[in-house]
Amino acid sequence: MGLNAFFHVLALGLWGGCVAVEMLLESSGKSDRALRVQVARYHDAIDRFIEMPILIAVLVTGLLRLRLELLHGWYLALVVSGLTAVLVNLLCVIPVVRRKRAADAGDMSRVDAESRWILRAFWTGAPAASIALFCGAVIRGWV
Repeated sequence: MGLNAFFHVLALGLWGGCVAVEMLLESSGKSDRALRVQVARYHDAIDRFIEMPILIAVLVTGLLRLRLELLHGWYLALVVSGLTAVLVNLLCVIPVVRRKRAADAGDMSRVDAESRWILRAFWTGAPAASIALFCGAVIRGWV
């Protein structure tokens, strides 16, 4: 495995772990108002200072690995599903930031609305990331 491939896989693992922690955090704040406010603040900080730098690393290392001449079959599916997961995650920053602002303003109905968008993003991005992971395993001959 080359150096870029190593860093790509490392960044993917860090990103997956970060998303898993965020979803555990999201599920913990459903019933308590004060906890929902804290979840909004923590998720915002995680996105800004941890997840976005990792996501940039995933995107950059992935683009460096891109081979246009191979864009068919499993590799095409990997690229499309991987880019979908990245794009969904980048777009998810919008409701995360909006929710934090709403939490700071005490607007709990807006907090709840933005939380629903965040969960929708997860349920869109996670399957796309899983498909990309599976395609990568097939390409490497692990499956």
